[in-house]
Amino acid sequence: MKLNFMKFNMNFNIDKKLKIRLIIIFVFGLFWANSFFFTKSGLISYFKLKKELTVEQRKIIKLENKIVCLKTEIDDWEKYDFGLERMARDEMKMSLPDEKVYTY
Repeated sequence: MKLNFMKFNMNFNIDKKLKIRLIIIFVFGLFWANSFFFTKSGLISYFKLKKELTVEQRKIIKLENKIVCLKTEIDDWEKYDFGLERMARDEMKMSLPDEKVYTY
């Protein structure tokens, strides 16, 4: 029994114009994909910038909280003599002339 493999051979002849069109579409597709993913305004850089934005927003929130704490501390110094005296004694190691200062 002899098999004829030529019988199953399919002929895929594509005319020249269609080949050129497909090649052009493929090349433009590659350029588009490159510009969509890998350029400065591409998708990958978008996600990197989005991550940086959330990190910077967290830093801003922390700094705003610190500003609020510092403003309340300044208000305490301005309103109450006790806050000013505490700062002078604790942070600047100041004392009255007849007092002895003990540090630990």
